[in-house]
Amino acid sequence: MKKIIRYCLISSFLLLSSIAESATIIDPSLTIFPNPLITTEDAINAELTGDFPTSGFTLEDDPLVAFAGNIISIDYRFLSPPGPAADVITPFSASADIGKLNTGTYFVYAKLFVDNTWEQSIMEPFTVTAAPVSNVPIPAAAWLFGSSLIALFSLNRRRHFSA
Repeated sequence: MKKIIRYCLISSFLLLSSIAESATIIDPSLTIFPNPLITTEDAINAELTGDFPTSGFTLEDDPLVAFAGNIISIDYRFLSPPGPAADVITPFSASADIGKLNTGTYFVYAKLFVDNTWEQSIMEPFTVTAAPVSNVPIPAAAWLFGSSLIALFSLNRRRHFSA
């Protein structure tokens, strides 16, 4: 009887510990796109990647993006799978559209929630620079017009000297 109780306690402890671990996010990282140079003309995107210790996690809704000065807060909310957790590491990826920003240094503060419980936070800085001004080529018509003006002036000058 003692062996059965001990077996039940150990198995319930292992089951509960694996369920408790199912909400842990493993090695999350945040990447800002486009990379490496972001200009005022670029649509900016923040991608969160990492691993869950079990399969079946889902993104609850689109990430919530909020702006406060130069800090961009993004809430990633995940739902854990129903039932017992299996020990299978499952990669995940979720992205949030930030949009276009003015020049300056910004900080993305990503908060990760599982079942409305805060798990982890990541902060990633990035800089937005002014879009480069491209050189506008002079059209061929302007070159032809300019060369014709020079030819007219030189013919007019020749006519004054020959008379």
